[in-house]
Amino acid sequence: MEQIIYGDVLFIINFSMDFLTIYLVSKIIHSNPSLSQLLLSSGIGALYGVMSLFQSGPVIVSIFVNISVTVIMAFTVFGIHSMIVLIRNSLLIYGVGFLIGGTMTALFTMVNNGISGRSIVIDNENRTLYNDIPFSLFIIIAILALVFSYLCGLLLKKRAARKEAELKISLCGKSTSLNALADSGNLLCEPLGGLPVAICAYDKLEPILPLGVRPLFRDSKIGLLEFTDPKFAKRVRMIPVSHIGGKGMLIGIIPDKAEINGESKQLCIACTSKTKSFGEKECIIPASIL
Repeated sequence: MEQIIYGDVLFIINFSMDFLTIYLVSKIIHSNPSLSQLLLSSGIGALYGVMSLFQSGPVIVSIFVNISVTVIMAFTVFGIHSMIVLIRNSLLIYGVGFLIGGTMTALFTMVNNGISGRSIVIDNENRTLYNDIPFSLFIIIAILALVFSYLCGLLLKKRAARKEAELKISLCGKSTSLNALADSGNLLCEPLGGLPVAICAYDKLEPILPLGVRPLFRDSKIGLLEFTDPKFAKRVRMIPVSHIGGKGMLIGIIPDKAEINGESKQLCIACTSKTKSFGEKECIIPASIL
């Protein structure tokens, strides 16, 4: 029995699902890709979805190609801040995609009360194709997906808006502005004065640090503190931290001035050379300080 597969319909369905997936992932990681990036990434995924129908060869090759396409989609829409972030974004696309796919399958089954599949042969391989979706059912599923996408995006957008802030730091006559992510899980306080601690990547703090103390912060060499100008050393703080990987120590500094969204705050600024970003932001601050 001959089965006709409409590539344009398959492309549109895959494109819609990929667009929804990437849109939700962008909200989860607090990223704001342009519409062109969303369209291009979704187009890549949709094109692969059509081409994979005729793909043949070892399973391991198919898996490798599938993973590669997902990584390319993540790179296209979110860029590459680091390999770890790229891998995380790719895994999120997989996870959200599976979640949406499962949800759409459940809706399809409930509305249509189950659809039997037909087995056909493509490139000498058995494939299962399902009966054509009635136009009315397709419209219902599309509307439900649109409503689901809008509500999730609205909720995540409101949460993201509450968590984002601008941190301006002034030190030794220099200043820098950082995009900050407010995190309720950041409960760090410097041990001497009890000031809340903001954490940023060393690269973001380096431009305002005096040349002589940069190795102290970059390499976390506490022994260098005894060779630091006493006036500056009084403002340096050793901050113990605990995390999934164990315990450690961050080195922080009390800046001349710190502002969050234009409002003056008392903060200690710690830095780490082990990460480049925090949820696509340049630093992380305690949510309680907002």
